[in-house]
Amino acid sequence: MELWDRVEVFTEQVSDKSSNDERNTAREKIIESLFSIESETQASFLKDSSHKDFWQSIKNKLESSLTDFLDDKSGLDNFQLTHLVRKGGRNFNYDFFAPGPISGEDSGIKLEFKKGATIFDQPEFLSLWAKSGTLINPAFRDYPNYFYDNYIQELANLVGVSAPSKSAYLHDIFNTNYVNFFGTAKSVYDSKRDSFLALQYKSIDDYLHYISKSIDSIDFDQIQGRLTEQLDKYFLSWNSTIMDFTVEQFHEKDVTLDRTASFTGGKNGWNNICLKNLAGNNINSLLRWKNYACVVGPAWQISLKSAYVE
Repeated sequence: MELWDRVEVFTEQVSDKSSNDERNTAREKIIESLFSIESETQASFLKDSSHKDFWQSIKNKLESSLTDFLDDKSGLDNFQLTHLVRKGGRNFNYDFFAPGPISGEDSGIKLEFKKGATIFDQPEFLSLWAKSGTLINPAFRDYPNYFYDNYIQELANLVGVSAPSKSAYLHDIFNTNYVNFFGTAKSVYDSKRDSFLALQYKSIDDYLHYISKSIDSIDFDQIQGRLTEQLDKYFLSWNSTIMDFTVEQFHEKDVTLDRTASFTGGKNGWNNICLKNLAGNNINSLLRWKNYACVVGPAWQISLKSAYVE
């Protein structure tokens, strides 16, 4: 199906998490096309598509939501949205860049795109690979090293193959695509999914208990720096219930830590480091595998519930 026929990624409310990444990518590519600097790319949606009226409404709603917010909340009342450049990936911590003159300088604004009603009710506003020196003091083992040292043989036994070398494992563990370290088909993972999940829960619970033994294990300076970076971003949320965009920014107190931490979880054990902000809310740092439990993508999924949503 061509991208200009994918109306459902904006209209449907899908509960199937397995399709989230694909649908999010489709939405981002569509927005990129609607605000492309290439007129032919825009025309494929706004003139040639059988859904051209729908795509024109999406484009108009995004532009009006953003410019209205900038006029009312940021003082950038002279900002003109000409086009959007899609960013994202490992080199950027935002999804789109909107070039434009700000205070006479040739600069622009950073946009983070989400699906939902508000950034304060998202599973995450920031995702960080669980690498050494991210959230955890580098004097302590990061989770991938801890997992390899304590669980790689159990995982290899589960699959029925030899464990990879530590260097090979750590080289490719941070990946956005399914990577099979053990030379087996994805069907093997699917057939033993419960066992993989159980190993994920146990290893994360054990790791957080290991971290919790020292008050120096949390690198507050590092995570504070990453949170402060969120202040110069505008969060653009698409709400398929009301079929409109919401634009928001964090307040300084939302992303400023009071430098206390606690460890929380549920029936499967600890999985979260709970940090407090100066607004009195929790910044949750959920340790999870982004792409298949115990296979690829260990990351900190960071979210916030605010007491004052505007």
